[in-house]
Amino acid sequence: MRIERRYTTEARGAYEGLAFREASPHDRALPGTVAPPVTVPQSWSDAAAAALVRDCLAPGGVPARLRRVEEPGIPAVLRRSAASEMLMADLAEADRFAAETDARQFFDRFAGHLAYAGWKSGYFDGESDARAFMDEIRFTLAMRKAAPEADLLHPAGLSWAYGMIDPPAPTAPPTAPASPARLLVAAPPADDATPAIDAEDAMTVAAAGNVELRFTAATEAWRADPAVAAPGATLNLYAFRSATGAFDAAGFQHAVRLWTIALDIAAASRDGGGKRRLALGCANLGALLAATALPYDSPRARAM
Repeated sequence: MRIERRYTTEARGAYEGLAFREASPHDRALPGTVAPPVTVPQSWSDAAAAALVRDCLAPGGVPARLRRVEEPGIPAVLRRSAASEMLMADLAEADRFAAETDARQFFDRFAGHLAYAGWKSGYFDGESDARAFMDEIRFTLAMRKAAPEADLLHPAGLSWAYGMIDPPAPTAPPTAPASPARLLVAAPPADDATPAIDAEDAMTVAAAGNVELRFTAATEAWRADPAVAAPGATLNLYAFRSATGAFDAAGFQHAVRLWTIALDIAAASRDGGGKRRLALGCANLGALLAATALPYDSPRARAM
């Protein structure tokens, strides 16, 4: 399928024009020590940096020198990496492996491993679409427009980026998400089609205190078992404010399509073929309405 670039360009990539800073989250520090700084986008708070360290960055085992692993039919930008024993031979043993210390390391491996899996499964029309997918995912992560849920965070892409063995997925039963709304997509998006939500084609059900929109194309089994696990992510509505303060509906629609594809790749990698249940949530609606001076239950707020 074709992937539109809305936030990035092929020449500039995902990060050009974005400012980064060093933060010192104390979550990583051992008693009596000082935590090494981590690099995060300039707009991130210290609390966001601490959450990145706690939930996303690998605490160790990252090779100091890497080599690309060639695979037939895999473009260079999507190739897996692994430790280069030859390049690390001149390093002291203590310096050969370390922790991730830059948010871009997480953004790159999260987007890269999904693009790699998507390429192998035939999601993209060409290499330029895979590159666009990677860059747009990285940008939306850096600007906090979207955030994967816990089961997709820390282990995502460790094997692809570093040759590390990904830890097994948690086996605990799924818990209710913190986001106030969940969008459950019953099937992967069609080629060149933007996933859309039509109220006439969906039914609203109450589950665990949240509102879910579930396509009527979902199977009876899904209807009977709303607790079935699904890869999930949350879109931050407040982050879709335009420069004028208005809600960027086109940007939000783009993010819905982009992250539906991302979640479908994750689900296909885990569950294989067939229809797959995805969970795409929304958060910070109240903050968005407050920023636009709209009363929560007003007609204009409901129209948004």
